Amino acid sequence: MKKDDRKLMKLSVENVQNVVRDCLFNEDEVKDGSPICDFEVGLGVVHNFCFHAGRLAQHNDDILDMINQLPDIENKTSFLSLCMTSEGVQWGEHKDIEQLVALGIASGNLEYCYPREMWPMLPGSLPVVVKTVKSKNKEM
Repeated sequence: MKKDDRKLMKLSVENVQNVVRDCLFNEDEVKDGSPICDFEVGLGVVHNFCFHAGRLAQHNDDILDMINQLPDIENKTSFLSLCMTSEGVQWGEHKDIEQLVALGIASGNLEYCYPREMWPMLPGSLPVVVKTVKSKNKEM
């Protein structure tokens, strides 16, 4: 199948969780509590994620597909708004949003607009994110 023929990944809790699960390290890829191969860190709101760099890169298009279904993501968007799709359908809860944002941060497809120290001043004390122009994976 050509890259152009692939099916777009729908933004859903199940799809986000499947991508996260696939990008996390397996037991045989960790030694003494540390990954033994390249990794990318996805800084979440509550949790931080350590993703296998190779599998994260393989899922880059899927991650972008899901990010592109978020409302007004090319502009600064509050974490509070990310539970809805651009069509106004609720797709997940805060824990699901955090996982998608962590995938986006780790893959270079999203970035936080303000440092964590400023989050308490933002609505709900939650971050604002924006889609990046270029992802790390596309620059490799």
